[in-house]
Amino acid sequence: MMQLISAKQKKNRTVHLCEDCSIALGTSNEAFMWIDENGRIDFANQVVARISHYTAGELKGMSVFELAQDLSPSLWSRYWDNIKLTGQMDIECNLISKDGSLAPVTIKLHKSTQNPSMASAIIKISQNSLDEHTRLKRVSYEYDRLLYRTSHDLRAPISTVLGLINLLKKDEGANQKEYLDLIEETMSRQQMLMKDINHLALIGSAEVKMEKIDFHALLNDVLNTFEEDSRKKGVKWSFNFKLNTPFYSDYSLLTKILIPVVDNAIRYNSGDSPTVKITVESKREKVIISIQDNGIGIRPEMSKSIFEMFFRGAETSKGSGLGLYLALITANKLKGNVILAPSEEPGATFKVEIPNISYSEFAQSPF
Repeated sequence: MMQLISAKQKKNRTVHLCEDCSIALGTSNEAFMWIDENGRIDFANQVVARISHYTAGELKGMSVFELAQDLSPSLWSRYWDNIKLTGQMDIECNLISKDGSLAPVTIKLHKSTQNPSMASAIIKISQNSLDEHTRLKRVSYEYDRLLYRTSHDLRAPISTVLGLINLLKKDEGANQKEYLDLIEETMSRQQMLMKDINHLALIGSAEVKMEKIDFHALLNDVLNTFEEDSRKKGVKWSFNFKLNTPFYSDYSLLTKILIPVVDNAIRYNSGDSPTVKITVESKREKVIISIQDNGIGIRPEMSKSIFEMFFRGAETSKGSGLGLYLALITANKLKGNVILAPSEEPGATFKVEIPNISYSEFAQSPF
Protein backbone atom coordinates (compact mmCIF):
# COMPACT_ATOMS: atom_id res chain seq x y z
CA MET A 1 0.00 0.00 0.00
CA MET A 2 2.86 2.33 0.90
CA GLN A 3 4.49 1.57 -2.50
CA LEU A 4 1.20 2.34 -4.34
CA ILE A 5 0.85 5.72 -2.60
CA SER A 6 4.47 6.59 -3.39
CA ALA A 7 3.95 5.76 -7.05
CA LYS A 8 0.80 7.88 -7.15
CA GLN A 9 2.56 10.76 -5.40
CA LYS A 10 5.44 10.47 -7.84
CA LYS A 11 3.04 10.59 -10.78
CA ASN A 12 1.33 13.68 -9.32
CA ARG A 13 4.69 15.39 -8.81
CA THR A 14 5.56 14.62 -12.43
CA VAL A 15 2.28 16.06 -13.69
CA HIS A 16 2.72 19.20 -11.57
CA LEU A 17 6.32 19.54 -12.74
CA CYS A 18 5.29 19.31 -16.41
CA GLU A 19 2.51 21.82 -15.80
CA ASP A 20 4.92 24.18 -14.04
CA CYS A 21 7.43 23.81 -16.92
CA SER A 22 4.70 24.50 -19.46
CA ILE A 23 3.59 27.62 -17.59
CA ALA A 24 7.18 28.88 -17.33
CA LEU A 25 8.02 28.08 -20.95
CA GLY A 26 4.73 29.53 -22.12
CA THR A 27 6.28 32.97 -21.57
CA SER A 28 9.71 31.99 -22.89
CA ASN A 29 11.30 33.83 -25.82
CA GLU A 30 12.03 30.46 -27.44
CA ALA A 31 9.60 28.40 -29.50
CA PHE A 32 8.88 25.48 -27.14
CA MET A 33 6.62 22.40 -27.35
CA TRP A 34 5.95 19.13 -25.55
CA ILE A 35 5.54 16.22 -28.00
CA ASP A 36 4.56 12.67 -27.04
CA GLU A 37 5.99 9.43 -28.43
CA ASN A 38 3.26 9.27 -31.09
CA GLY A 39 4.12 12.73 -32.41
CA ARG A 40 1.13 14.47 -30.85
CA ILE A 41 1.71 18.05 -29.65
CA ASP A 42 0.67 18.22 -25.98
CA PHE A 43 1.69 21.85 -25.44
CA ALA A 44 3.00 24.76 -27.56
CA ASN A 45 3.86 28.22 -26.29
CA GLN A 46 2.96 31.57 -27.88
CA VAL A 47 6.25 31.78 -29.78
CA VAL A 48 5.39 28.59 -31.70
CA ALA A 49 1.92 30.02 -32.31
CA ARG A 50 3.41 33.23 -33.68
CA ILE A 51 5.84 31.62 -36.11
CA SER A 52 3.31 28.99 -37.29
CA HIS A 53 0.31 31.37 -37.45
CA TYR A 54 -1.79 28.84 -35.50
CA THR A 55 -3.18 29.60 -32.06
CA ALA A 56 -1.76 27.71 -29.09
CA GLY A 57 -5.16 26.03 -28.73
CA GLU A 58 -5.09 24.85 -32.35
CA LEU A 59 -1.58 23.45 -31.95
CA LYS A 60 -2.50 21.39 -28.87
CA GLY A 61 -3.51 17.94 -30.10
CA MET A 62 -2.13 18.47 -33.61
CA SER A 63 0.30 15.95 -35.02
CA VAL A 64 3.87 17.18 -35.45
CA PHE A 65 3.67 15.75 -38.96
CA GLU A 66 1.18 18.50 -39.82
CA LEU A 67 3.70 21.10 -38.71
CA ALA A 68 6.92 19.64 -40.12
CA GLN A 69 6.91 19.00 -43.86
CA ASP A 70 9.64 16.35 -43.90
CA LEU A 71 8.39 14.20 -41.01
CA SER A 72 6.29 11.05 -41.34
CA PRO A 73 4.98 8.61 -38.69
CA SER A 74 7.56 5.95 -39.65
CA LEU A 75 10.41 8.49 -39.59
CA TRP A 76 9.22 9.84 -36.25
CA SER A 77 9.20 6.30 -34.86
CA ARG A 78 12.86 5.88 -35.81
CA TYR A 79 13.69 9.27 -34.34
CA TRP A 80 11.93 8.35 -31.10
CA ASP A 81 13.95 5.15 -30.80
CA ASN A 82 17.09 7.24 -31.13
CA ILE A 83 15.86 9.75 -28.52
CA LYS A 84 15.21 6.91 -26.06
CA LEU A 85 18.81 5.74 -26.50
CA THR A 86 20.67 9.06 -26.59
CA GLY A 87 18.26 11.36 -24.76
CA GLN A 88 18.29 14.03 -27.46
CA MET A 89 18.26 14.68 -31.18
CA ASP A 90 18.26 17.56 -33.69
CA ILE A 91 15.93 17.42 -36.69
CA GLU A 92 16.25 19.75 -39.66
CA CYS A 93 13.02 20.24 -41.57
CA ASN A 94 10.62 22.81 -43.03
CA LEU A 95 8.01 24.31 -40.70
CA ILE A 96 4.58 24.51 -42.38
CA SER A 97 2.67 27.57 -41.27
CA LYS A 98 -1.12 27.81 -41.34
CA ASP A 99 -1.02 29.77 -44.62
CA GLY A 100 1.10 27.04 -46.24
CA SER A 101 4.40 28.93 -46.31
CA LEU A 102 7.59 27.08 -45.39
CA ALA A 103 10.50 28.08 -43.18
CA PRO A 104 13.69 26.03 -42.63
CA VAL A 105 14.01 25.15 -38.93
CA THR A 106 15.95 22.96 -36.55
CA ILE A 107 13.90 21.12 -33.90
CA LYS A 108 15.99 20.26 -30.83
CA LEU A 109 14.40 17.30 -29.04
CA HIS A 110 15.20 16.26 -25.46
CA LYS A 111 13.66 13.26 -23.70
CA SER A 112 11.80 14.16 -20.52
CA THR A 113 13.51 12.73 -17.43
CA GLN A 114 10.21 12.74 -15.55
CA ASN A 115 7.94 11.31 -18.25
CA PRO A 116 9.69 8.97 -20.72
CA SER A 117 6.77 9.15 -23.16
CA MET A 118 7.30 12.90 -23.66
CA ALA A 119 10.01 14.99 -25.26
CA SER A 120 10.59 18.74 -25.14
CA ALA A 121 11.11 20.46 -28.48
CA ILE A 122 12.75 23.82 -29.09
CA ILE A 123 12.31 25.21 -32.61
CA LYS A 124 15.15 27.32 -34.02
CA ILE A 125 14.50 29.21 -37.25
CA SER A 126 17.54 28.94 -39.51
CA GLN A 127 19.56 32.14 -39.87
CA ASN A 128 19.34 31.79 -43.64
CA SER A 129 15.59 31.89 -43.29
CA LEU A 130 15.76 35.06 -41.21
CA ASP A 131 18.10 36.65 -43.75
CA GLU A 132 15.78 35.64 -46.57
CA HIS A 133 12.78 37.06 -44.70
CA THR A 134 14.60 40.37 -44.22
CA ARG A 135 15.62 40.40 -47.89
CA LEU A 136 12.07 39.69 -49.06
CA LYS A 137 10.69 42.47 -46.87
CA ARG A 138 13.19 44.87 -48.41
CA VAL A 139 12.38 43.67 -51.93
CA SER A 140 8.65 44.11 -51.28
CA TYR A 141 9.24 47.62 -49.95
CA GLU A 142 11.45 48.51 -52.91
CA TYR A 143 8.95 47.12 -55.40
CA ASP A 144 6.03 49.09 -53.96
CA ARG A 145 8.02 52.32 -53.83
CA LEU A 146 9.40 51.73 -57.30
CA LEU A 147 5.96 51.27 -58.85
CA TYR A 148 4.63 54.36 -57.14
CA ARG A 149 7.51 56.71 -57.94
CA THR A 150 8.40 55.54 -61.42
CA SER A 151 4.78 55.94 -62.50
CA HIS A 152 5.35 59.65 -61.82
CA ASP A 153 9.07 60.06 -62.53
CA LEU A 154 8.86 58.34 -65.91
CA ARG A 155 5.66 60.09 -66.97
CA ALA A 156 6.71 63.67 -66.07
CA PRO A 157 9.73 63.92 -68.43
CA ILE A 158 7.68 62.49 -71.31
CA SER A 159 5.07 65.21 -70.73
CA THR A 160 7.82 67.85 -70.63
CA VAL A 161 9.39 66.73 -73.90
CA LEU A 162 6.02 66.48 -75.65
CA GLY A 163 5.20 70.01 -74.45
CA LEU A 164 8.47 71.39 -75.81
CA ILE A 165 7.95 69.66 -79.14
CA ASN A 166 4.47 71.15 -79.33
CA LEU A 167 5.91 74.66 -78.70
CA LEU A 168 8.47 74.15 -81.46
CA LYS A 169 5.71 73.25 -83.88
CA LYS A 170 3.60 76.28 -82.98
CA ASP A 171 6.37 78.89 -82.82
CA GLU A 172 8.13 78.96 -86.17
CA GLY A 173 10.49 81.74 -85.09
CA ALA A 174 11.47 80.01 -81.85
CA ASN A 175 15.06 79.55 -80.79
CA GLN A 176 15.33 75.84 -81.51
CA LYS A 177 18.64 75.46 -79.68
CA GLU A 178 17.07 76.63 -76.42
CA TYR A 179 14.28 74.08 -76.71
CA LEU A 180 16.67 71.32 -77.75
CA ASP A 181 18.89 72.09 -74.75
CA LEU A 182 15.88 71.70 -72.47
CA ILE A 183 14.94 68.41 -74.14
CA GLU A 184 18.53 67.17 -73.76
CA GLU A 185 18.58 68.09 -70.06
CA THR A 186 15.27 66.33 -69.48
CA MET A 187 16.40 63.17 -71.28
CA SER A 188 19.74 63.17 -69.44
CA ARG A 189 17.89 63.12 -66.13
CA GLN A 190 15.68 60.36 -67.48
CA GLN A 191 18.73 58.35 -68.44
CA MET A 192 20.22 58.82 -64.97
CA LEU A 193 16.99 57.57 -63.37
CA MET A 194 16.94 54.50 -65.61
CA LYS A 195 20.59 53.70 -64.78
CA ASP A 196 19.80 53.93 -61.05
CA ILE A 197 16.73 51.70 -61.42
CA ASN A 198 18.80 49.19 -63.38
CA HIS A 199 21.44 49.13 -60.62
CA LEU A 200 18.71 48.67 -58.00
CA ALA A 201 17.30 45.72 -59.95
CA LEU A 202 20.66 43.99 -60.35
CA ILE A 203 22.40 44.62 -57.01
CA GLY A 204 20.83 41.66 -55.22
CA SER A 205 22.08 39.12 -57.76
CA ALA A 206 25.36 40.85 -58.63
CA GLU A 207 28.41 38.60 -58.33
CA VAL A 208 31.12 39.96 -56.05
CA LYS A 209 34.51 39.94 -57.80
CA MET A 210 37.37 40.22 -55.36
CA GLU A 211 40.60 41.99 -56.30
CA LYS A 212 43.31 44.10 -54.72
CA ILE A 213 42.12 47.70 -54.72
CA ASP A 214 44.25 50.60 -55.96
CA PHE A 215 42.58 53.51 -54.19
CA HIS A 216 44.37 56.15 -56.27
CA ALA A 217 42.96 54.59 -59.46
CA LEU A 218 39.55 54.07 -57.86
CA LEU A 219 39.15 57.72 -56.87
CA ASN A 220 40.52 58.88 -60.22
CA ASP A 221 37.78 56.86 -61.98
CA VAL A 222 35.09 58.24 -59.65
CA LEU A 223 36.20 61.88 -60.06
CA ASN A 224 36.41 61.57 -63.84
CA THR A 225 32.64 61.04 -63.77
CA PHE A 226 32.24 64.58 -62.43
CA GLU A 227 35.08 66.32 -64.28
CA GLU A 228 32.85 68.88 -66.03
CA ASP A 229 30.63 69.60 -63.00
CA SER A 230 33.68 69.94 -60.77
CA ARG A 231 35.37 72.35 -63.20
CA LYS A 232 32.24 74.51 -63.58
CA LYS A 233 31.87 74.86 -59.80
CA GLY A 234 35.58 75.35 -59.23
CA VAL A 235 35.76 72.58 -56.63
CA LYS A 236 39.12 72.25 -54.89
CA TRP A 237 40.04 68.68 -53.98
CA SER A 238 42.34 67.42 -51.24
CA PHE A 239 43.32 63.82 -50.56
CA ASN A 240 44.84 61.98 -47.63
CA PHE A 241 45.81 58.33 -48.10
CA LYS A 242 46.69 56.18 -45.07
CA LEU A 243 47.20 52.84 -46.76
CA ASN A 244 48.54 50.62 -43.99
CA THR A 245 47.64 47.24 -45.48
CA PRO A 246 46.54 45.72 -48.82
CA PHE A 247 42.78 45.86 -49.30
CA TYR A 248 40.61 43.39 -51.23
CA SER A 249 37.07 44.04 -52.42
CA ASP A 250 34.96 44.52 -55.56
CA TYR A 251 36.28 47.48 -57.61
CA SER A 252 33.06 48.04 -59.55
CA LEU A 253 30.81 47.97 -56.48
CA LEU A 254 33.13 50.35 -54.60
CA THR A 255 32.83 52.76 -57.53
CA LYS A 256 29.03 52.55 -57.37
CA ILE A 257 29.14 53.31 -53.63
CA LEU A 258 31.39 56.36 -53.97
CA ILE A 259 29.82 58.00 -57.04
CA PRO A 260 26.53 59.08 -55.35
CA VAL A 261 28.38 60.26 -52.22
CA VAL A 262 30.84 62.35 -54.26
CA ASP A 263 27.94 63.59 -56.41
CA ASN A 264 26.26 64.88 -53.24
CA ALA A 265 29.45 66.64 -52.14
CA ILE A 266 29.63 68.50 -55.48
CA ARG A 267 25.91 69.09 -56.05
CA TYR A 268 25.24 70.71 -52.67
CA ASN A 269 28.53 72.58 -52.40
CA SER A 270 28.00 76.28 -52.92
CA GLY A 271 29.92 79.42 -52.14
CA ASP A 272 33.06 81.13 -53.38
CA SER A 273 35.49 78.38 -52.44
CA PRO A 274 33.89 74.90 -52.61
CA THR A 275 36.21 72.18 -51.31
CA VAL A 276 35.95 68.43 -50.91
CA LYS A 277 38.36 66.48 -48.69
CA ILE A 278 38.69 62.73 -49.19
CA THR A 279 40.52 60.56 -46.67
CA VAL A 280 41.19 56.86 -47.28
CA GLU A 281 42.43 54.78 -44.33
CA SER A 282 42.93 51.07 -44.91
CA LYS A 283 43.34 48.80 -41.91
CA ARG A 284 43.75 45.07 -41.59
CA GLU A 285 40.03 44.54 -41.02
CA LYS A 286 38.43 47.37 -43.06
CA VAL A 287 38.79 50.57 -45.05
CA ILE A 288 37.26 53.89 -44.00
CA ILE A 289 36.69 56.46 -46.75
CA SER A 290 35.68 59.89 -45.47
CA ILE A 291 34.21 62.46 -47.88
CA GLN A 292 33.86 65.93 -46.39
CA ASP A 293 32.51 69.03 -48.12
CA ASN A 294 31.97 72.64 -47.00
CA GLY A 295 28.57 72.97 -48.65
CA ILE A 296 25.10 73.73 -47.33
CA GLY A 297 25.10 70.70 -45.02
CA ILE A 298 22.17 68.51 -44.01
CA ARG A 299 19.53 69.68 -41.59
CA PRO A 300 19.21 67.47 -38.45
CA GLU A 301 15.58 66.59 -39.19
CA MET A 302 16.65 65.18 -42.57
CA SER A 303 19.58 63.11 -41.34
CA LYS A 304 17.45 60.00 -40.73
CA SER A 305 15.78 60.16 -44.14
CA ILE A 306 18.66 60.75 -46.55
CA PHE A 307 19.28 57.03 -47.12
CA GLU A 308 15.63 56.28 -47.93
CA MET A 309 14.54 55.34 -51.43
CA PHE A 310 13.53 58.36 -53.56
CA PHE A 311 14.38 60.87 -50.83
CA ARG A 312 15.05 64.37 -52.13
CA GLY A 313 16.33 67.12 -49.89
CA ALA A 314 14.40 69.74 -51.83
CA GLU A 315 11.63 69.91 -54.40
CA THR A 316 14.08 71.55 -56.80
CA SER A 317 16.54 68.65 -56.55
CA LYS A 318 17.42 67.27 -59.99
CA GLY A 319 18.68 63.89 -58.79
CA SER A 320 16.79 60.61 -59.03
CA GLY A 321 16.39 60.37 -55.24
CA LEU A 322 18.06 56.95 -55.36
CA GLY A 323 21.72 57.92 -55.00
CA LEU A 324 22.45 57.52 -51.29
CA TYR A 325 19.99 54.64 -51.01
CA LEU A 326 21.92 52.78 -53.72
CA ALA A 327 25.23 53.64 -52.04
CA LEU A 328 23.96 52.12 -48.78
CA ILE A 329 22.55 48.86 -50.19
CA THR A 330 25.66 48.40 -52.34
CA ALA A 331 27.82 48.85 -49.24
CA ASN A 332 25.58 46.31 -47.47
CA LYS A 333 26.25 43.93 -50.35
CA LEU A 334 29.94 44.08 -49.35
CA LYS A 335 28.93 43.79 -45.67
CA GLY A 336 29.81 47.43 -45.13
CA ASN A 337 27.98 50.65 -44.34
CA VAL A 338 27.59 54.31 -45.30
CA ILE A 339 26.85 56.84 -42.57
CA LEU A 340 26.44 60.58 -42.18
CA ALA A 341 29.15 61.37 -39.63
CA PRO A 342 28.64 64.07 -37.00
CA SER A 343 30.78 67.14 -37.63
CA GLU A 344 31.12 70.60 -36.08
CA GLU A 345 32.48 72.03 -39.32
CA PRO A 346 30.25 73.46 -42.10
CA GLY A 347 29.00 71.07 -44.75
CA ALA A 348 28.51 67.32 -44.54
CA THR A 349 30.83 64.38 -43.88
CA PHE A 350 30.01 60.89 -45.10
CA LYS A 351 31.95 57.81 -44.06
CA VAL A 352 32.06 54.62 -46.08
CA GLU A 353 33.23 51.54 -44.15
CA ILE A 354 33.89 48.31 -46.04
CA PRO A 355 35.48 45.17 -44.52
CA ASN A 356 38.73 43.86 -45.94
CA ILE A 357 37.59 40.41 -47.03
CA SER A 358 39.77 37.65 -48.45
CA TYR A 359 38.55 35.32 -51.14
CA SER A 360 38.05 32.40 -48.75
CA GLU A 361 36.21 34.42 -46.11
CA PHE A 362 33.76 35.83 -48.63
CA ALA A 363 33.15 32.41 -50.18
CA GLN A 364 32.25 30.96 -46.78
CA SER A 365 29.89 33.81 -45.90
CA PRO A 366 28.12 35.19 -48.97
CA PHE A 367 25.65 38.11 -48.76
